[in-house]
This record gives sequence, structure tokens and C-alpha cells, in this order.
Amino acid sequence: MEKPLVYEDLLNDKPDPLFTISYDGDQPVADYKQDNTRTDQFFEIIRYDSVNQIVEGRFQTYMIKTLDNTHLFPFISIPDTVSITEGKFHLKIEKP
Repeated sequence: MEKPLVYEDLLNDKPDPLFTISYDGDQPVADYKQDNTRTDQFFEIIRYDSVNQIVEGRFQTYMIKTLDNTHLFPFISIPDTVSITEGKFHLKIEKP
């Protein structure tokens, strides 16, 4: 998911991973963005079925904390980094 900071970011054609932790659904606790210092991240499409409109693939990403509001929620313990090392997806594309 991309969280654009300014309008120009919407046009960059490269979505940036974003992971957000919230409390009670609407109170931000922490945000994580992709760690761009790592070179072992990928997003790979393994299969595309154009008849049934199904896409399958795998990905790997490492994220670092960019926002930390744990001072507002001292009972919440969160890590400084998040690693997704064996991510998989299976999507069916449907027309609106």
C-alpha cells in the first residue's frame, strides 16, 4: 500500500510498502516503511491466468519504523523492524 506524502508521489508509478499499527481502529501507534538500504527485497509474479483473471506470486520486504506513538500507549510493545520473508499472494481480478 502506498501512502503518498504529496500529490506528486501519486504519479511515481512505484508503490511503496507501508505497514501501520493502530489502536482501536483509528489511533495510530506506529508506521513502517520499506527499508531502502536492503537489496534483498523483491516482488515476483509467478502465474497470470488471463482467462480466469488470477494472479499469483511471492514477495519479500523489510520495513523500519518511521512513526512511534507508543508514549501514548505505554501498554503496547512494538518492534523497530518488520520482516516479511516468505510472502505469497493469490488474487482474483474482478471488474467493478
